Amino acid sequence: MILDFKALFRNAREHKLYSVINLIGLLCGFTTGALLVLYILNQYSFDTHGVPGGPIYRVNSRVQVGGTEFKTATGPAPLAGMLTKELPGVVDAARLVASDRVVVKLGDQSLYEERVYPTESALFRFFRFEFLAGDARTCLDQASALVLTSSLASKYFGTTEVLGRSLELGGKPYTVTAVIQDPPVNAHFVPRGFTSIAALGPERNAVWASLNDYTYVRLRDEGALAGVAERMQPLVDKYTREIYARFNDARVTFSLQPLADIHFGEKLRYELDPSKIGSRSDIYLALFMAWLIIVLASANYAIIGMAAAMRRAKEIGIRKVVGADRRQLVLQSLFESLTLIGFVAVCGLGLLWPLLGLFNRAFGATISYTSYLRPDALLCLLAICLVIAAIGAGYPALYLSAVDPIKILKGDQSTASRKSLPLTSALLAAQLCLVMFIVASTWIVGAQFSFLRNTRLGFDQSDVARLELSGDQLAAYSPLTQELQKQSGVLGVASASATPGGTGMSSNSFEFQREEGGNNLRVTKNFMVDDHFVSVLGIQLLQGRFFDRRVLTDETAIVVNETLVREFGWSQPIGKRMDRILSQDMARKSYKVIGVVKDFHIASLYEKVEPVALIYRAENPFVLLKLSSGNRAAAEDSLKAAWGKHVKDRPFEARYVEDDFRAQYVGEQQKSDALAMFTGLTIVVAFIGVFGVASYHVTRMTKELAIRTVLGASRSGLAALLSRGFVRALVVGGLVAVPLAYSFMSAYLKRFAYHIEIGAAPFVIAAATVTAITALTVVRNVSAAVRRSPIEALKAE
Repeated sequence: MILDFKALFRNAREHKLYSVINLIGLLCGFTTGALLVLYILNQYSFDTHGVPGGPIYRVNSRVQVGGTEFKTATGPAPLAGMLTKELPGVVDAARLVASDRVVVKLGDQSLYEERVYPTESALFRFFRFEFLAGDARTCLDQASALVLTSSLASKYFGTTEVLGRSLELGGKPYTVTAVIQDPPVNAHFVPRGFTSIAALGPERNAVWASLNDYTYVRLRDEGALAGVAERMQPLVDKYTREIYARFNDARVTFSLQPLADIHFGEKLRYELDPSKIGSRSDIYLALFMAWLIIVLASANYAIIGMAAAMRRAKEIGIRKVVGADRRQLVLQSLFESLTLIGFVAVCGLGLLWPLLGLFNRAFGATISYTSYLRPDALLCLLAICLVIAAIGAGYPALYLSAVDPIKILKGDQSTASRKSLPLTSALLAAQLCLVMFIVASTWIVGAQFSFLRNTRLGFDQSDVARLELSGDQLAAYSPLTQELQKQSGVLGVASASATPGGTGMSSNSFEFQREEGGNNLRVTKNFMVDDHFVSVLGIQLLQGRFFDRRVLTDETAIVVNETLVREFGWSQPIGKRMDRILSQDMARKSYKVIGVVKDFHIASLYEKVEPVALIYRAENPFVLLKLSSGNRAAAEDSLKAAWGKHVKDRPFEARYVEDDFRAQYVGEQQKSDALAMFTGLTIVVAFIGVFGVASYHVTRMTKELAIRTVLGASRSGLAALLSRGFVRALVVGGLVAVPLAYSFMSAYLKRFAYHIEIGAAPFVIAAATVTAITALTVVRNVSAAVRRSPIEALKAE
């Protein structure tokens, strides 16, 4: 059989509107589905760059002390060495330590760098880093050793041939011993460089009470996991039982987490990069949306194809009469449909090239341009094409081939159309349900993001800048702050060892005086502040007083928040004693509570306000400046000039507390933006679907409408008759979408310690949106149908 190319182009030309709508719908479905599938494959590729050998695990900790419990991704420094020596199933171990940003100096150039981690050469036996120069086995053996990524080497030296060159990090000289290729970004940590863990000193290797090291272990094989997990805790207890007993019988238990599970695991305290921790629920949502949009776009194509086929019914009837068999008609219909689908696939792949960059920037994804050339990606793209072909091309082809030529030539299509009616009605209800679900969910996510950004945090975060001094530059603190106070636009100056929403927060064990007598122990967050801290940040004092540098006894005073008072069970907190434990030998320093401040958020609204203690220190690394609202750029110019007078070898950088909090919600902003984009695409697909169903119904009822018109039916009555099915679909879709969206979004909001309450607004907006889509689409088809002359519709009789 020779396939009829002329028929293909003739049908496209005669039915331009249907052809364009089909093209747009399929292109939306294919491109959206392909982007989401590539995103899902990218998420499941995280941490697949381990060095082959045996299974790799990270050792996590669960801490229980004095009623406090939390999980952390870190462990004690001696743990790695002990496990390799005393557990036969552990064949290798490596440690890595988190680091704050560091000042890197080369000649007169000083810049801040992040993600330069202290570690040891053993780490390169776990993670596949491509060495451009240097020896992976020994490159970090010396305390002054430094490993750079190729991008960092090029940034400072203009080349990657830098072995033996020197850089100053944090005021200490280091020698480059190796250069590695920039690592893949789909990992739970992405380093810019490494220093030797030996530079931190050997004394830390005997400290079991501090949990500061990320420990990775390699097991002999998967079968060794059960034995290692069973024997690890008793073995650790042998070294730590006496130490932890001093801390009010604290209990620390350790567990092994597979490397590949970190990305989708629980977000623990002190994750190396919390932004790299994903959510399986987000993946399931993306997968659901991808396939739903693909299936709906395909079904839309099928319905519109059937509506167009009914207009070509006489052509099909004549073809059958002159000898065309069912196989020929099926092949011709499939040929026309698959040609369009193939064209859509080619166009979609072409669109992916520019869209990937936009998608990555907008939503924080890490999909490369070569992602869809991977075998698994190509298989998924092929599966998308097959789904579209099976639904979009297969059903119209079978529908066309099954028509009775005698009935078709007489104009009777009622039997075939009645058989396909349940499918079209179900499709319409499903699409309207999906649109309501997506619109309501998008509104709720957007409202939650707005809540995160605009909720008062217990202090005034607006126009609060922070400057950071390193330890060796604290000598410049007094002259610098005096100079800053003279600058126009500076309303107040304070200092702290940590800032809300930023870095530097520490946790210590405190032994506190109980109301009923005796003592108890709790792990409590704390940081150092000067006497201007609450006035600059606008924190409310509830009881007692704040620090005063003129009162010498404030060196041993402490101010706590109201959550600490409540959880410690104090009715009269002023005057209570708190002892801060300084080391594992229980060395301590005593403080007396002199004041209570209103709760303020030191972390994002994902987390509840925790007990916090403020300790007085006159000079601290972070200088906080309350600026008058206005032009930040002009204010920063004057601050930079003052900085340059007093601080050497450290670049000026003003960061803002409100920006620190905003950065913690980047993921929510990206999710809100992504849902908004896919909501738009879903509305387009739904619009096409409603158009297709309306066209199908109007075509199916053409003669019935003509007869009703001849018998005296009014146009309003005919419009009501045609719209009845769409009203039913709206009701059914709403009854399904509202409880589904409410349930799903309630679970989403539980991820936040503080969140909005779901009201009626998102569902009213969703219903109004769907009603508008349906009305705009149906009115066009209904108006055309009721205006049509009944003579034209009945002349075939």
